[in-house]
Amino acid sequence: MAKSTSKDLRGKVIYSIFVRNHTAEGTFAAIEPDLERIKALGTDIILLLPFYPSDGSPFAIKDSRAVSAEYGDWESFKHLANQIHALGMRLVIEIVFNHTSRDSALLSEHPEWFYRDHQGNMANRTLQRSDVFDLDYSNSALWDYQIETLRQWAEYADGFSCNLAPLIPMDFWVLARESLEKTKPGLLWIADTLESWLIIEHRAKGFAAYSDGEVFQVFDMCFSNQIHQVFKAYLKGEIRLSTFTKAIESQDAIYPDNYCKLHFLENYHTQRIKSVVSNNSVLRGWTAFLYIAKGAALIYAGQEISCARAPGLNAKDPVDWAGGPDLSGLTRNLYKIKKNPIISNGAFYITANNRTDTATVRYVMGDKWLEGSFSLKGQSGLADTFVPDGHYLNLLDYSVVNVKNGKYGMDANPVVFCSDYRSIE
Repeated sequence: MAKSTSKDLRGKVIYSIFVRNHTAEGTFAAIEPDLERIKALGTDIILLLPFYPSDGSPFAIKDSRAVSAEYGDWESFKHLANQIHALGMRLVIEIVFNHTSRDSALLSEHPEWFYRDHQGNMANRTLQRSDVFDLDYSNSALWDYQIETLRQWAEYADGFSCNLAPLIPMDFWVLARESLEKTKPGLLWIADTLESWLIIEHRAKGFAAYSDGEVFQVFDMCFSNQIHQVFKAYLKGEIRLSTFTKAIESQDAIYPDNYCKLHFLENYHTQRIKSVVSNNSVLRGWTAFLYIAKGAALIYAGQEISCARAPGLNAKDPVDWAGGPDLSGLTRNLYKIKKNPIISNGAFYITANNRTDTATVRYVMGDKWLEGSFSLKGQSGLADTFVPDGHYLNLLDYSVVNVKNGKYGMDANPVVFCSDYRSIE
């Protein structure tokens, strides 16, 4: 199914919102005044994290076909969707089909749809959580129910981010996508894929857990959860930068030619990047790297103004919008660069200088090229390049990049330049 996925998805920026915490009010209606600002950051798609009736955690869902009264009602949800579309953005919603809350109506209506352990008790398979029970997809009636649920939401949404998608049969996702394509073609399908340890543990218990490569047969885009684990190891000093860049480079050989990873520095289940990277220049370097790396980019609400505190999910905990520094100007410039077709369709190369902790990304398409270098520990130095000697424009701050004898100097600030902006001497 994903053979038809366009490489242009690599040029997209997704902005993720948890309704409860985005504003002091925590409602659909309260988000609307902020939409123009979000659009101006350089946003193509808004991703709404779960907004259904739940039992504390938004991922312990009581009814996946309803909106939580805490956030508003059906009319306020539809109005928000319409406002997002009016500004030229698409709306993707998070769905959670692996499990339900332990007080879901489905437990009494369809107890046969739930996984049971060897003692016949409803249970979890691998992720042992006290607030949910896993669903059992050996029952075909559950497939029909879930596809109808997707069809309901597709009337307003432009796609789905599918939580724990690799724990659900791929045949289900194939059927779901084929069914919805008939009534609303062009939906975006994003898989929230698994870290390596979870795939291994789930399979060891005798359950199916699909790799990213398998998931790409159906889905258009996958979260870069495995790469994020390598990213964290580098930040902790456990590996060298070249190990991190090699992990990114290897994806070009592992996945289909049109694959699209959704990269992130932070998400609802991680620390804020600002809490880990306190140096502002390094923070700018990582932000620029996020946009220039091959794949789509995810911004978790509050990241653009360098929030250091990650709001909790299980109770109301609004984003601290008084963070800093404000990276909005940087993201606007990066968004313009990300729309360059070379980032979606060019040949991709990435290298690392372990001595200066500088990553260099290059794209080549015909006689065009684009290059970015990112100091990820705040060091200055020389970067190696293959581009012709000359003076180029740094597209991030409009300074001059002087290339001489295959090298150029860089300080702690990121550098992105391309063949289109070379001065004539």
